[in-house]
Amino acid sequence: MKIIALQWLFFVLCTPFALAQDEREARLTIQSNPTAAEVFVNGNFIGTTPLDRVAVTAGKVLLRVVYPSAKAWNALERTDTLTLQPGQEFLRDVDLGGVFSLVSVPSGATVFRDSQELGRTPLFWRGAAPVGELRLRKEAYEEVTLSLPTEGSVVRLKPTTTDIPPEVLTSEMVNGGNNRIPVYAAATAMIVSGVIAAYLKDQADREFDAYVQTALPRHRETTRRLDRQAGISFVVAQVSFGALAYLLLTE
Repeated sequence: MKIIALQWLFFVLCTPFALAQDEREARLTIQSNPTAAEVFVNGNFIGTTPLDRVAVTAGKVLLRVVYPSAKAWNALERTDTLTLQPGQEFLRDVDLGGVFSLVSVPSGATVFRDSQELGRTPLFWRGAAPVGELRLRKEAYEEVTLSLPTEGSVVRLKPTTTDIPPEVLTSEMVNGGNNRIPVYAAATAMIVSGVIAAYLKDQADREFDAYVQTALPRHRETTRRLDRQAGISFVVAQVSFGALAYLLLTE
């Protein structure tokens, strides 16, 4: 009987506190593309997407969504300031995008989306990939139109039938395109090695988090191994980028 009485006393004392706590909370549902992004509220990690009705303190909060990890060197992120009311159910769908690359042969083509100039090739676009159509323009070459979205492209520009100024004659045009393979290989190696480096770094971060929680030596060793592999992949990506730049600039 004493145990039952104590349980009822605990229930009576805690219920008002729990109700008051619920009245100060809002609920966050966060989805992202891609999934498995880290979510922070006011600098505090609350989980990875998708998150369903996570309780947070109502009021003004800073929402930060990061993919693949806040520790990653190439992380994509979105931040937003929200004002949440007590008891509010808030849903946010976050498009983190990715890294879009566009390479032309020869390089130096101006890239337009509608009337907006995005830059010159080789073009690297970080964030949500552009949609719609892109147009590439370069003097003495035919204009090229690309339909988006796309993961990235290598575009060979065709010279126009008019006389081409001597300064734009390149070895790529003279030998009929025999130098395309090194350019394509360098661009492919750069993109692939960059993706691999990001993946390995993400896995290393996860293993390190597991080591912090469990203190098991195998997680520490796996973290070191994955960090070394990520570093090697990153170096390969940088070397490939240098090779690609060299090939395009020496056409």
